[in-house]
Amino acid sequence: MTGFLQNGIAGQLPEFLLVLTALAILIFDAVKKYGKDKEMYIIAVAGASLAFASSIFTLDLSLGSANGIFVFSSMTVWDSVSSLGKLIILLTLLTGLILDSLGAITRRHNGEYLALMLFAATGAMVMSSASHLVTMILGLEILSLPLYTLAAFDYDRKAAREAGLKYLILGAFASAFAAIGCALYYIGSGTLEISVTSIPADGKLFFNIGCALILSGLMFKGGVLPFFAWSPDTYEGAPDFAVGLMAALAKTSTFLFLARFVPEILSPIAASNLIAGIILAVAGTMIAGNLLALAQTNIKRMLAYSSVAHAGYLLLGIIAFRATSTAGIIFYLAGYAPVLVGCFHIVAMFPGDKGGHEINHFAGLGYRSKFVAAIFTLMLITLAGLPPTPIFWGKLLLFLGVVEPGGSGLVNLVILAMLMSLVGVYYYLRVVVYMYMREPDDEKISPSPAPVKAFPGFGFSILCIIIAVLGIFPYYFLRLIFSAVENLMLPGLH
Repeated sequence: MTGFLQNGIAGQLPEFLLVLTALAILIFDAVKKYGKDKEMYIIAVAGASLAFASSIFTLDLSLGSANGIFVFSSMTVWDSVSSLGKLIILLTLLTGLILDSLGAITRRHNGEYLALMLFAATGAMVMSSASHLVTMILGLEILSLPLYTLAAFDYDRKAAREAGLKYLILGAFASAFAAIGCALYYIGSGTLEISVTSIPADGKLFFNIGCALILSGLMFKGGVLPFFAWSPDTYEGAPDFAVGLMAALAKTSTFLFLARFVPEILSPIAASNLIAGIILAVAGTMIAGNLLALAQTNIKRMLAYSSVAHAGYLLLGIIAFRATSTAGIIFYLAGYAPVLVGCFHIVAMFPGDKGGHEINHFAGLGYRSKFVAAIFTLMLITLAGLPPTPIFWGKLLLFLGVVEPGGSGLVNLVILAMLMSLVGVYYYLRVVVYMYMREPDDEKISPSPAPVKAFPGFGFSILCIIIAVLGIFPYYFLRLIFSAVENLMLPGLH
């Protein structure tokens, strides 16, 4: 047992458990012919819960290690930040599974759906703890391949097939950019480890081009300008029950890896024009995401474009090169990812084929379905970043990391982010106004949400608890996150 802990294998326990659970579901699905959907769902929730418990165990162990442990010949790292990332990913996965309990026991091809979700979460965890670019590519593909399938899971619908194809093309570009970038990174530095202390003079050009391509590939996955073009189409066409978890897993894993990768390569040695390009991407992403979200009347497209804006805020924190901002990114994702899943599940309660995703069909929801409207209001306020929600505290830390002494000094970007946040408050609260202050134009064309069953209601209650605890009592969690970030093995952070 001591050797199991000392060599860092314990840190990979959540991934092992999810893979075993996914394989068990597929085997059970193949062996049992009838009456198996409920049992497979129970296996999925039990496996994800066990993995979540193991991530708490590994986090507790990793906090006792000052520098973390490199595992599998330095291909991955087990430290407190990677453990926190896995905790967030598994919390998001569990939230999605619990909220989808009714569909998960009635949907066709249920075994494949549950296994794909578990494999995608496994890829997200592999990616978030990568200390080697080969591991990053491996995690990216394990994450992406299930998501392509999930985007087109309702293959009888033309919109779902289109969403799957567009997401596949986007993912192919992301993987190609990242793979070519890794090759050039290796030519320039002589290694594929993300920790690089010096670059030969004749290798700097290859190294910088490689870094630019790797970042471009990851920006495809994270939904950063100019690589988000088809993301809203994918969000709108993908199945309602899957799109929230798809978006949350992709964004969480991408930014957790970037939080580890970018300070390593940019702060000490990268070309200044590479940093300038990222600054332009941050500004453009915040502006484009918020203004395009402002123009939407379809709730799914609004959430899609607003997620682009959130990517801009997160990227701003990453280029601050400060421990404060890195802690803010982790706290931000802890509040953002589960809430995004919850928002899409609220939208999924409305029949999209009857126009139920249009904002005018949410008019009067506060009177037609008080529980759903109250939960949706709380989640929209959280996404808007109003105090004292988790995203408010996350943004505050992101901005403080930029403007504090020794930070990157990008004060103009912080001012822009604050202004764009006000735009975000407007379009999020506009939905709340429709729910409580507008009468439906016609009851016949204003669909009511599906009734909330006991288990999904339990899931929404968990979401409310997460928002309340992280928002009202952030001190304990922030202290834990700062302790983890202090142990993060990044020479570029200070």
